Amino acid sequence: MSWLSKEEVESMLAPDPAHTRAARQLVARHGGSVEQVVGSDKLVVAFPASGDRQPPAAFLAELATTEGVEAHLAFDVESWERPSTRSVAGQTLVSMTPAAPADPNGPVDPQKCLSDIDGVTPTCIRTAYGLDDAASVEASQAFVVNQGFLDSDVSKFQSDFGLPSQPVTEFVGERPSDGGDEASLDAEYIMATGQGVPTTYVWLDGSQDNPFTNWLVWAGNATDDELPKVHSLSLGAAENEVGAATMSRMNTEMAAMGARGVSIVFASGDSGWQPQQKFGAASPYVTAVGGIWNGGMRNGDLQADSLTTGGFAASSQNKAGDWQAAAIAHFVDNTTGLRPDKIDPTQRCVPDVSAYDDEILVVYGDGYQGALSGTSAACPMVAGMLASINGALAAAGHDTTLGFANPFLYANQDAFLDITKGYNRGFSAVEGYDPVSGLGTFSTTTYSLLKEAALAAAGRRVAMAKAN
Repeated sequence: MSWLSKEEVESMLAPDPAHTRAARQLVARHGGSVEQVVGSDKLVVAFPASGDRQPPAAFLAELATTEGVEAHLAFDVESWERPSTRSVAGQTLVSMTPAAPADPNGPVDPQKCLSDIDGVTPTCIRTAYGLDDAASVEASQAFVVNQGFLDSDVSKFQSDFGLPSQPVTEFVGERPSDGGDEASLDAEYIMATGQGVPTTYVWLDGSQDNPFTNWLVWAGNATDDELPKVHSLSLGAAENEVGAATMSRMNTEMAAMGARGVSIVFASGDSGWQPQQKFGAASPYVTAVGGIWNGGMRNGDLQADSLTTGGFAASSQNKAGDWQAAAIAHFVDNTTGLRPDKIDPTQRCVPDVSAYDDEILVVYGDGYQGALSGTSAACPMVAGMLASINGALAAAGHDTTLGFANPFLYANQDAFLDITKGYNRGFSAVEGYDPVSGLGTFSTTTYSLLKEAALAAAGRRVAMAKAN
């Protein structure tokens, strides 16, 4: 019989690199260190000495939900037996599941690129969300932020990732000279998903009591031709910090923008569940965007990002609209997942939809390429897709836009990929709408289904107008 060599066996047992990376990060997060590498699939790790000589409970709890990684507790590496009573920390063997061989003849998953351990590119997002044929110059979009960005960073981002060259064309307010991370993220990804759409930068004056004032005043004074029809904002504050009077005024202004055909898109926030939702995401007149990812190893099922801020609004200024009532009722009546003891189903619930928000590659700070995570990444992606749908409407000869998008999105819930895993420390993702992933996320067909639904609705309005 011909036996396998050590190298051949290690090759057979070799785990997915993402498993190894996740295991090392998990150990480091809980104060441990890798003492030894055993073969290709095992790490011997040590934690600071404790009375029971076991790894931290928090480490074991997170390990239990980490796919492809398991631990064999407290043994002596030299004798491979339970340790004696020596006053040293017990060591833990962390092993990674061997990677399953890929089927060279199997179908290629367009969303597999979301698992890239080196970060998620805009090209991946376009492929994963079925945007390869989406490009429009017959629409308009804006990102609203309290940072500056550099044209050179946007240009390098587009060049590095093979995107068409597209500068920001209009500027409102001051333009700080810094290459801020958030502003660069907003600019690069609203134009990555809203490809070809003329884009406006709006600066928020953080020195004012209400930093949104200059944005809302400008929007109120802008002509219909000047006013971009999609606005992306990735900032906010807890409802009780904003105050009832400010929220009331902002709700009125944002409702007025919606009546003018504008879609306003806010990031829901990255604080997990909170009793006070972030405003403006909590406004009944905007679309709030949460985040999803595929776990610490980046190769599990798509699931709600545990940091996504979601739940029911606390202020009486932020009531649920009729368009959300059925989704909330279904959640309240049918959910079996974890949720706070007391909820008020008459209140606005966020988020509305979700997009991938983990390790998103960005160019900022004068040429630096790094990865950013959170709903601030998901928000401009969704905004750009809405702008692209507006472009499709214009290209088809329809003189209309999505406007306030939520009634349309909730009427087309089946277009979304439902997320049923994940927890934001207050709510669990469940079948149907939930206050952590919203209606769900984008599959490879969601964008095209929404686009066709918008075109069909516009066509029906034209036919009805002719009939009358």
